[in-house]
Amino acid sequence: MAETKVDSKANIKQAESALAAARKVVSQQSAKLAKARAQVKSLREKAVQTGTKTAQAALVRARENVRKETSAMEEARERARKAMAERKLAKLIAARDEVVERASARVDKVRKTMEVRRSKELAAALGKFEQRWLKRRTAADQRKLRSSEVKAERRIKAAEKKIQEGLKALEKKGVVSDETVGAVKATTAKTATAKKAAPARSAKPATRKAGTRGARGARAQTAKTRAPAGARRRGAGTRGRPPGKAASAAAAKSE
Repeated sequence: MAETKVDSKANIKQAESALAAARKVVSQQSAKLAKARAQVKSLREKAVQTGTKTAQAALVRARENVRKETSAMEEARERARKAMAERKLAKLIAARDEVVERASARVDKVRKTMEVRRSKELAAALGKFEQRWLKRRTAADQRKLRSSEVKAERRIKAAEKKIQEGLKALEKKGVVSDETVGAVKATTAKTATAKKAAPARSAKPATRKAGTRGARGARAQTAKTRAPAGARRRGAGTRGRPPGKAASAAAAKSE
């Protein structure tokens, strides 16, 4: 772009030099034409006064010289007009080059500004997207985690239910000792305590709903695992006896 600007200035300078030279030629030719016309006027007056052939011939030559100088004057003026047109064209080209240079500079400035803004806006957009994505992902993970916890609680409750049922059956048969029953109940109590001490979930509605279900399920489980009074008394009557003696006593009664 700098090269084009230098060329445009050089073209303008050259066109102005050519125009100055053409105008100088026009000025000189104008002086010659004026002198030739003045000579024709003088010779015409002399020819009228004298009426000689020599004066008439000189007048003819003077008129021919005027026609010659007039033709030269037209050529000089034509060259001057062309030089003026070339200078005008050179100025227009220089103006065009200046406009192109300014426009290119403006485009470059806009491009740089856009690059800077694009980087900033991209970082902001990525940050917002990351926040939204993390929020949605956290919610989805919480739902999956809660579902997994609910399933785990169901499995644990089912396992505890089986333990309670098996313990009841063994207590009825009188084949378990008090130590074994106490150990099983202590394990069950520890599991229940661990559940109560678990931290609250971030998803409040799900936690409330799950807590409600858990409380109801715990009450139902307590009701199920609670043995009848007669069974407890029978179990208490057989505690402390060796398994063999209890079995023998049961066999004797049946007989």
